[in-house]
Amino acid sequence: MALFEFELAPAKDITPWASDQGPNLSWFALTDGKFWMPVGKQTLFQYSDDVLTYWDTKTSTAEYQIAAFARDMLGSVAAGTARLPKRFEELVKDRERFGELQKLCGELNAKSLPRATTRLCGG
Repeated sequence: MALFEFELAPAKDITPWASDQGPNLSWFALTDGKFWMPVGKQTLFQYSDDVLTYWDTKTSTAEYQIAAFARDMLGSVAAGTARLPKRFEELVKDRERFGELQKLCGELNAKSLPRATTRLCGG
């Protein structure tokens, strides 16, 4: 299954961009189109009937340069699959120790300590 699905706009419908040298139709501009992401039984980047009515449009999927969307989505994968810092791995692999840290964070947050003190705990 593909990460996302798309449909390119017909080239004849793409308006060249203005530039110092006059109208310009680059490869990037030619990637204009619609995209959506099937995830289980849902589809991301597909607008609800309420949104379509509010915007007064019949276009139910996101429209943008597919190249930019792909670049942004695929660029996010690296961060999501990156290995956690070794120090963090060591902390969370010991369940008891991690539980103690969670308890300490709860206590610090409950005391409403200065922001710098509770930053580690998400407070």
